[in-house]
This record gives sequence, C-alpha cells and structure tokens, in this order.
Amino acid sequence: MYGILSFLCGVLIAITFFMNGQLAAFSTPVLSSFIAHFIGMIVSGFLLITFVRKKKDTATKAPFVSYSSGIFGAFIVICANKAINTSLGISGTMIMILIGQIVCSLIIDAFGFFGMERKTISSIQLIELLFIISGSFCILFLGK
Repeated sequence: MYGILSFLCGVLIAITFFMNGQLAAFSTPVLSSFIAHFIGMIVSGFLLITFVRKKKDTATKAPFVSYSSGIFGAFIVICANKAINTSLGISGTMIMILIGQIVCSLIIDAFGFFGMERKTISSIQLIELLFIISGSFCILFLGK
C-alpha cells in the first residue's frame, strides 16, 4: 500500500514540476512558486477543515525544525522551475532531484541527523547508489 502511495507521489511530483515549470516560463520561477504554494495552502486548508475531525495537540510537540519544511519547499519549486526550462527538461531535472534525495537520505540515515535513528549504510547500498548514478548519467548524457 505504501509503495503504491509513494509511486503516486512520484507521478504527481513530475506532473507538478511540469505545471510549475510551464507557469515559470510565462512568469518567473519565484512567482510560480508563490502561486503553487498559495494554491496548495488553500487546498490544504480545505482538506484540514473537511477531513480532520478530532483535535490533535501534536503540532505543539513537534520539533522546531519541523516547521521549516515550507522554506525548503519554496526553494525546491524555484530551483526546479529554473532547471526544467533548460536542456535538462523534466526528466533530467527529476533524475538530478532523485539523486540528491537518495544521497541526502543516506547521509541522514548514516549520521542520524534530525533525530533519526542511525542506520549503517552497507557496501551493497553504496554499489546500488553507484548503479543509480551511472544509469542516471547514461539517461542524461548518452540519450541525446
């Protein structure tokens, strides 16, 4: 179930990046990011009002750093908007984003950043990472 949801997130991210990149081509990456996040805020507010019935006090217990994700989200959209409208296109931009996510995730796991449980990175995972990076660069540079 979670695998399907994760796959759906990947599909939605690619479509969203296309839409944001298209909007950025007709305006600016910053304006496109603002519009995307403003509309997202409205939709999130609607979903919150519609589907969240019980009050939770967990938001007040969340670590302070948790509230900074919106800052990262804004920069992600702005950077992706700039990259999509170049020779990288959507596929190249997504490949580089995925490589960045995988490398950063491994580092967070290995060192236990942000309060995460430390996990040992195996040599197999490093070999898998090399395959992912090699295959990604083949798509980026040999496919042209």
